[in-house]
Amino acid sequence: MPRRNQNKKEAHVSDQGWHLRPSRKRRVRTAARESGISSTSPTRNRGVKQRIERHKDGSIKVSGHVVDDVLAGYWEWFTKDGSKMRSGYFAKGKQV
Repeated sequence: MPRRNQNKKEAHVSDQGWHLRPSRKRRVRTAARESGISSTSPTRNRGVKQRIERHKDGSIKVSGHVVDDVLAGYWEWFTKDGSKMRSGYFAKGKQV
């Protein structure tokens, strides 16, 4: 059994054996950086647009950001009653 690392990285098993995988927080920051979304640099946010789609009854269906019509950053999908159906991070149109 692997020992938990002090820098809070997750242990991961692969064909090559045990290795450390970056924490979820680091993966999220990396995804945001790759997608061009940054809260600290307004010049990097050029071309980033928020997209909100709604159901016929007016409730939110999809919420997220696009860069040049490609999914980027954090996205959420909701059912008609408002409960969250799915969520995830995207970079350059691919889920990360």
